[in-house]
Amino acid sequence: AVHVTDGGLLDNTGVMQLFRRRVRRILLAYGGNDPKEQFKYIVKLTAALAAEQIGSLHDPADPRRDLNETFQRFRADPSATYLHLKVKYGWCDDGDKEPPCDLFVVMSRLTPKTYDIR
Repeated sequence: AVHVTDGGLLDNTGVMQLFRRRVRRILLAYGGNDPKEQFKYIVKLTAALAAEQIGSLHDPADPRRDLNETFQRFRADPSATYLHLKVKYGWCDDGDKEPPCDLFVVMSRLTPKTYDIR
């Protein structure tokens, strides 16, 4: 099933509704204002996941890595076309009972291939 949503004032991505449903794969096409790629909307999602005790976001390449480092690595790689994160659903002792979620974030980003006109 495909769910298309707009989260409105609290979550302009609409992703929180999908997290609440424990969706396993999410493609977030982010068109908001984030020219410096600070990912404030992901920081906000991380806080909302914790506040509602739904789960936590992490880098699938290294779950111990701080998300700020993940964002920094993405910014440093001009060829990166998307950001892949995982959500570990569950809270406290029930965290291993549910399968994780893959969150793929795509945004307007010019890569070297995009503007190479040679």
